[in-house]
Amino acid sequence: MQINTKKKTLTIFLVAVMVMALFTVMPMAVSAATINVSTAAELDAALWTANDGDVIQLSADIFYVEEFWLHSSIEITIDTNGFSLTVDGCLAADNGGTLNILGDVALQGWFSFISSCRNATVNVFGSITGTDGETVVAAWDGGVLDITGNVSVTGAWDACDDAVGVTAVSGFVNIGGNLTVTRAGGIGVYAEDGSQVIIDGTLTADCVARIEEDYFYEGEDTESSLPGYLEFTDGTSFVWAAAVEVPTRPIRPTEPANPPTTATSATTTVTTTATTQTAAPTPTGDTGVVPVVALAVLAASAILVIAKKKKK
Repeated sequence: MQINTKKKTLTIFLVAVMVMALFTVMPMAVSAATINVSTAAELDAALWTANDGDVIQLSADIFYVEEFWLHSSIEITIDTNGFSLTVDGCLAADNGGTLNILGDVALQGWFSFISSCRNATVNVFGSITGTDGETVVAAWDGGVLDITGNVSVTGAWDACDDAVGVTAVSGFVNIGGNLTVTRAGGIGVYAEDGSQVIIDGTLTADCVARIEEDYFYEGEDTESSLPGYLEFTDGTSFVWAAAVEVPTRPIRPTEPANPPTTATSATTTVTTTATTQTAAPTPTGDTGVVPVVALAVLAASAILVIAKKKKK
């Protein structure tokens, strides 16, 4: 009986040691947290140190001038919480990670964008506006980009010759609203290497799509393989849009808003000419000398004639 009791005690002890060792070797799961940020520095720090499932919540308007890449296969969320988020840089996911953005994002600057690369996913539950940028959103190497709102590229005239709303290189992009590129010469979508881009709203741009080296404009769509959408394709990459329009622009800032008409200019010229013709010349030199001398000569002649008559 004592031997059996000792065996049971030893067995229980060994099991307890094994359980403790197992918990020591296995990493403890970190619970997701909500992190409040009010400055660009706090946002940057929270992004780079976030754990899987963390929600980074804005508590003030933030102007973020950095480049953030989510390089691990975790999922994190940025919640704008009703505040404005302006980015002069980028927000991107890579290597299978998932980045969620709740709210609108304003991109400012030439190289500012939102991107997903190498099987990563970026979900934007809002709209994206780009100013003076080259590409607003991009998906590369199996990356997926899903935007529920609108995507637009605006800015100064000729700020960028190759303004593009969406770039997809072996990537997949879905826009739930409209895609608008108002800059002159802008391209709505650039796609290559088997990419697929779907715009559920209206695609507005001078050039609807550039696929590899082929340019597609309004009215150059082909028979669509996606019902209810216009299709632009080279047979490998596809761009689908529910509708297509050409942008309407105001007069360039360098042009006068109300240039003078030809009739007005002609009237001014005639008036000026008439004034010049009727203007009296200003007397110069000894113009009064000749008349005085002539009178003197006549007076002297008259005196001589009178004198001769008296003598007779």
